[in-house]
Amino acid sequence: MAISLPKGAHGLYVPEQEMIVLPRDLTLKCIGSAIFPDVMIAPDDRPRNLRIFAMELKE
Repeated sequence: MAISLPKGAHGLYVPEQEMIVLPRDLTLKCIGSAIFPDVMIAPDDRPRNLRIFAMELKE
């Protein structure tokens, strides 16, 4: 997921939990998405459909 935030906005990425922490009451808007079929990303070597979202701060 790609997230565009305005200059000065704060967030925290927690790699151990693969999580992004953003400020409370923040509203995001989906501005695009794409699906990539049969992507090899799983540890069981089975292909998965990967869906990607582009998000921005909703004004």
